[in-house]
Amino acid sequence: MGEPDGEEYKIQFSDAETQQLLKPTLKDPCAVELQIVANVIVAHSLQDRMFSKEAGHMYYAVIQAESKHAGHSVFRHGLLNQLQQEYQAQEQLRTCLP
Repeated sequence: MGEPDGEEYKIQFSDAETQQLLKPTLKDPCAVELQIVANVIVAHSLQDRMFSKEAGHMYYAVIQAESKHAGHSVFRHGLLNQLQQEYQAQEQLRTCLP
């Protein structure tokens, strides 16, 4: 898998606000709040299960861009935290249902 840059990578969100959040993330991950980006992608993935494959590509692209520019993994840490919270919430719902 190559490293996509902001021009090559097509972001497939329907709203312009989300697109404007993600495009600069691939160019300079240090210039955006990566926890918010992780939350947006996870939320969109949970709403649209067909988006999950595209989300995986986005995660990979952002992680690669961040490691190239910053040398650390704020996005990956935020993404894992968000996914753990979602999983725990789902588990709580399952235990409450008979």
